[in-house]
Amino acid sequence: MSKILFIYTKRKEYSAEYIRVKYFINALEESSIIVLKHEVETKGLHKYVNYLLSINLFYSRLLKLGEDVDLVITTVPPVLNAIIGYEIAVKQGKPLVVDIRDIWEEYVRAIRSFKLSRVLINRIIGKYYRALKYASLLTVTTDQMLQYYRKKIDAREIYTIPNGVDTCVIKCSGFENKEYDLVYLADFSNPYHAIEVLVDAIKNTDFKLLVVGSGKYLDRMKKLIEKQSIRINIEYTGSIPYNGLSKYLCRTRVGVSGRPFIDNPEYLYTIPVKIYEYLGAGLPVLAYGPPNSAVQEFISKHEVGYYIDKQSSDAILNKVYELVSKHKEYFGKCTSTASRYDRRVIARDFAKLISKLLDKAN
Repeated sequence: MSKILFIYTKRKEYSAEYIRVKYFINALEESSIIVLKHEVETKGLHKYVNYLLSINLFYSRLLKLGEDVDLVITTVPPVLNAIIGYEIAVKQGKPLVVDIRDIWEEYVRAIRSFKLSRVLINRIIGKYYRALKYASLLTVTTDQMLQYYRKKIDAREIYTIPNGVDTCVIKCSGFENKEYDLVYLADFSNPYHAIEVLVDAIKNTDFKLLVVGSGKYLDRMKKLIEKQSIRINIEYTGSIPYNGLSKYLCRTRVGVSGRPFIDNPEYLYTIPVKIYEYLGAGLPVLAYGPPNSAVQEFISKHEVGYYIDKQSSDAILNKVYELVSKHKEYFGKCTSTASRYDRRVIARDFAKLISKLLDKAN
């Protein structure tokens, strides 16, 4: 029986990484693969410095775990996971698989508020790319990401394993009482959700917005609304466990997803997990961000809502009116699309790739 070491970050149960890894591990174990699990604790970006400077102390336990495995798997971001996985795989002479959920390196190069120096950022990215080039297999979440990494590192064995939704967990009947017009679901520990664009578009209207999630950037927006006396009908739930999302999504008409209007690969080539979760609940999607993005292509291809590719409050508000009034017409198409991205099926596809790699290695 094959045995693997899976390295991932210690996260809250409602985080996108935790959910993706959970389904991957379940599918691997269903394939009769023994999974040794190691959670990396990272609280703040300064942890990168500590790990990079005290690497031998940190890896002692992992090196022992890695002695008796056939393969090392890790998921990023944070890219520290790949750096750790690479060190273990190289020292133990094992194959490495890296699952890439976001293009972290492009995002971190673009933001000015990053706490680490550019020299250290480049050092971290260099170590990360060394891991990617060593890996026997890479998986990414969109076809656009696949093309990006093929050009960037000349990766041969790279496959798209999209994000998705558990359609047995997030589902609605379509007949629930709709208390809210819009819902915005996000981890507001990160600054790139651009919810302020939506707030600006629907202020001074009667639309009711439900915000699901928490984090310092949401707190900042709350203070801004209060300071500027913005008139908006908005409620906050805080963070909600994955199994509890349906309770809120089913009471809403339209799901919203935003990104900064910046021409950056992170915003262009990735699709937020929330979009699949909205579809699982039968909600049409109103999204906005830079033109020619993976999100824009996805929404257009499946005809599950609208994408606004320019920063225009009027354009966003017009589509809010349209989707809210016609949301029932989208229910069947949205749930049908969601069924094509069922997390359990996707995870089994991932497990098949790993089983094939293990067979080749043995």
